[in-house]
Amino acid sequence: MVVTNIGLVACKRDVGAAVLAAYVYSLDNKRLWSNLDCAPSNETLVKMFTPGEQVTTAVTWTGMGSAPHCPLPRPAIGPGTYNLVVQLGNLRSLPVPFVLNQPPQPPGPPPAPGPAVAPPPEAPPAQGG
Repeated sequence: MVVTNIGLVACKRDVGAAVLAAYVYSLDNKRLWSNLDCAPSNETLVKMFTPGEQVTTAVTWTGMGSAPHCPLPRPAIGPGTYNLVVQLGNLRSLPVPFVLNQPPQPPGPPPAPGPAVAPPPEAPPAQGG
């Protein structure tokens, strides 16, 4: 996530994990996940932003669904197109679509060795006469 001061003057803003939220929605606007559900934070990070200044924050999603207070079981979210919405305090982004691909399949086991083949027996030495 990137937070930018789009104003003409410097401003002070808390950009800590306690007020920075990411949400994943289905295309029919069903809320599927938020970083605040299962691992809420009370981290604050008050920063003075000059005009145009940006701060970037990463949020990791495991691909599992969630709901407030993290009830179990947590369903896996399958491949498809979803919307990401980020929120900082009362400022909320427009939805940004993204595609969640099927994870690559782990490599299968190595092929089983074939039957052992013995080399042909050596021919007995020829007898001359």
